[in-house]
Amino acid sequence: MITENRLTHILAVARKSYKIAKDFGYDETFAREMFALGFNHDIGYEFNPIIHEQVGAEIFKDWKYAEYIGSHGIPTNNITIEWVILNLADMTTSPMGKEVSMDDRLLEIEQRYGKDHIWYKQSEEVCNLLKEYLTNNEGNTYDNI
Repeated sequence: MITENRLTHILAVARKSYKIAKDFGYDETFAREMFALGFNHDIGYEFNPIIHEQVGAEIFKDWKYAEYIGSHGIPTNNITIEWVILNLADMTTSPMGKEVSMDDRLLEIEQRYGKDHIWYKQSEEVCNLLKEYLTNNEGNTYDNI
């Protein structure tokens, strides 16, 4: 079930996805699509919090951004700008919708699940991929990394 806190997080990720897209120089249409992606990234929590990414991707299976719902929070070798924007927004937004650094978000995930949990390990790798991407492509200038 999606809680009030989860809804706050979802809306904050949507707004941040839009802002990141604009900050990276993308047009209004793409930025709005990134808002929609951020807004729908955790929709699967309503039905199954454990595999919410897969459930969300299935709900939106015919949408061109469904794969990013299904792969958010999961390391990949196929880094696209959509994956970067969604994961950067998600990994710099606390469960309560507050803006945080990736390091603080990782600490929060570690405190909830422990360093040995798969969700922590995946989140740590995602953050490393994001930092590498930003260093190589955006000059490491984005806020709160």
